[in-house]
Amino acid sequence: MLQSAFYREDQFQQFNLLNGFFFDEDKGKGRLTGFLGNTDRRKVIVLADAPFGALATLVGRGIQSLWRDCLAGERTDGPVTEDGDIGFTILIFPYFLEKHVNEKDALPSLRMMDYQVTYECHRLYKDKKNYPSAARFYTNLPPPGLRL
Repeated sequence: MLQSAFYREDQFQQFNLLNGFFFDEDKGKGRLTGFLGNTDRRKVIVLADAPFGALATLVGRGIQSLWRDCLAGERTDGPVTEDGDIGFTILIFPYFLEKHVNEKDALPSLRMMDYQVTYECHRLYKDKKNYPSAARFYTNLPPPGLRL
């Protein structure tokens, strides 16, 4: 894994967003929870650049699982509510999947921002003029809180 060449195992954990799985099953969740143990949750942002082919409901469940099980601190008593109780999240996903992101069983608290995400190493999307990117930010941050 490329990240393991740059980060120590106590600084980096692999997590599969689509099925809520830590690759280091024995220690992954504990390390993340321990790392965030003394952190003010209002200063934590989950940034997810999900695959375009992923179902929005699976991405939503993965993010909700991450917030509920690892980032919620003492609050682990049931499902994440649909009124935004997932904490600050930024999801990078195609604009044409907005209705799926906003479905009840996905991430209804996220709103699409009008920021176009470009990828420096992507063969099509790095050419902003001829191939504009379909990727957008979806977030529950208040608009003044999202400064680029």
